[in-house]
Amino acid sequence: MKKIGLICLALVLALGALGMGYALWWDQITIVGSVETGTVNVEIIDQKSNDPTGAGNLDPAGGHMPLGDGVWGGFQFNNEPPIPSSEWYWLSTTYDKDVASCDCIFGPDWLRATMFNVYPSYGPDVAFSVQNLGTVPVNIVGITLLEVTTPEGTFPVGMPVDSRGNSEVYMVANNGAVVIYNGPFEPGFDDDYAFTLMLTSLFGMPLVDVQIDPEMSVFADVGIHVAQSAMQSQMYSFTLGFTFGQWNEGNNG
Repeated sequence: MKKIGLICLALVLALGALGMGYALWWDQITIVGSVETGTVNVEIIDQKSNDPTGAGNLDPAGGHMPLGDGVWGGFQFNNEPPIPSSEWYWLSTTYDKDVASCDCIFGPDWLRATMFNVYPSYGPDVAFSVQNLGTVPVNIVGITLLEVTTPEGTFPVGMPVDSRGNSEVYMVANNGAVVIYNGPFEPGFDDDYAFTLMLTSLFGMPLVDVQIDPEMSVFADVGIHVAQSAMQSQMYSFTLGFTFGQWNEGNNG
């Protein structure tokens, strides 16, 4: 019995020693941090037609490159501070008549140009600017020809529009069909269509996948050429849609 008692006492002492060896002071420490996210906010902020509705606006005759010799002044390069449309000006030849007109309206991510009382060889042009209103660098991921309107109706299109090579022309028929054309741009190439349009960025610079820093802008324009198959005394329009994203998104092509 004495041996058993001694063994039990030894076990108790051993367990006590273990407890002393593994006992620790402890406390809970909480580390608090905060992360403030940036904002992606980019919009079309301004536009200007070279022949808006109103008395005294002579019809542009030169059209848009490569369909003519017209060009905008008063812009800056890509990724520069915005310039109000009141300072933009159109440089080209004009007819001595005020017959047709071209008006434009826009939202944050779309732009619609509408032409009235058009005739063959009428060459309106619409310029616009896009500004980064957020705090994160952004770009235009893509541009789409959403729809066209002719005397025969309004037709959905959903066709991507190129603004890198500045050479693709989109020919629109009265039935709403749209064909991409890359040249040669000889007289009569678009006779079977109602009108053509071409998106061009400033000075031939790319527009899609170009970084726009906070508070900066990019500028571009859409040149239009009314062709032989346009119907008399009618209205035509088209709508472009824009997809924006942060600067490391997109095709980067």
